[in-house]
Amino acid sequence: MQTVTIEKDKLRETIEANKTLHEQEYQEAMLGYREAFDKQLMQKRKALKKGELPDPYFNDLPKPAEHTNEYEQVLKMLDFSVDDTIELSHDEFSRYILDDWGWKRDFKMSSSNYKK
Repeated sequence: MQTVTIEKDKLRETIEANKTLHEQEYQEAMLGYREAFDKQLMQKRKALKKGELPDPYFNDLPKPAEHTNEYEQVLKMLDFSVDDTIELSHDEFSRYILDDWGWKRDFKMSSSNYKK
């Protein structure tokens, strides 16, 4: 199957739910990121107080990326559509229904660093 036709309201509902989940995952990841950043900052401050010169970079702390705008763009497109049903390609179905975006794997990996 190459395409599927979906009721616009059902599509909107699914994208909204996926967006909400992404926002929650992002906020959780950012809390963990801030804690990890603060911990490294404190370690670097301790090293400075001892007279050491710590590495000034935080390269091992990948910052979680927020992609809410991508969900919002699709939702806005639905707002402007005059159709009651929307035809989705295989790729669109993967993104909008299955929440499998091109960035999703990287987001999950970077976010997993900060889960409690």
